[in-house]
Amino acid sequence: MKKLILLAFLLLATLSTFAQTQTTQSLEARTAITQLGDEINLKSDGTWTYKVRRSPVDYSSSSNPLKAMDNTSEIVDVYKDGIWKLVVRPSLAYNPPNPSLGTITVQIQAGVVMKSGDVKPVARTEFLVFGVDISPGLATFRGEDGKPLDIFHFYLTRQFGLKDSSTIGEMIKPAIAGSFTTNFSGESSFNLPLQKSPYYIFGSYDVGRSTCVWYLQINGDRSGSYIMDNKTSDYCS
Repeated sequence: MKKLILLAFLLLATLSTFAQTQTTQSLEARTAITQLGDEINLKSDGTWTYKVRRSPVDYSSSSNPLKAMDNTSEIVDVYKDGIWKLVVRPSLAYNPPNPSLGTITVQIQAGVVMKSGDVKPVARTEFLVFGVDISPGLATFRGEDGKPLDIFHFYLTRQFGLKDSSTIGEMIKPAIAGSFTTNFSGESSFNLPLQKSPYYIFGSYDVGRSTCVWYLQINGDRSGSYIMDNKTSDYCS
């Protein structure tokens, strides 16, 4: 009996050591840039140290974890006790509702109000419809300004193929519920599966020197008509 207990103890100790080794090996040493521009060393043992200090803020005295991004666009949490951990990006998978629940009809009228007061229809423009909110996923990336990616900087990244554009493109694919294209009057009417949660319409339009970017939340549980103009845009110059 004593031998069995000893063998069981040794087996548990071996498994524990193996698990710790696996956890340590999964953390590859790397460098990262913090949200305030400091460069830090991320060690394979899960600890971190400063490499280049640019900010007067002392992360080691912060009560909350701070964000940093390595050269592969992985996000990490930096803790005051000298520990760092990988941040898992939220899933943006969209699971289409059962068609038997019915559909909703969405009517869109899109136009840009110019400084002269004229309204330019957002003609022949394709918009994406997301079945889930992609904002939390975008915020795990950093824009060219070093800040968490918002809708406008997502537009810039997508439009001009900036850093992480391909990675972000792959991340948002599962969230796409459909798309639509406006007619020459800036109008469109289409159906979507009825769902309890909202849908999100993303798109942009350039006219003259003006650019408008939309990320419009619409009801998923009932039909409706929506205006997409300067006031409902996330950005309009």
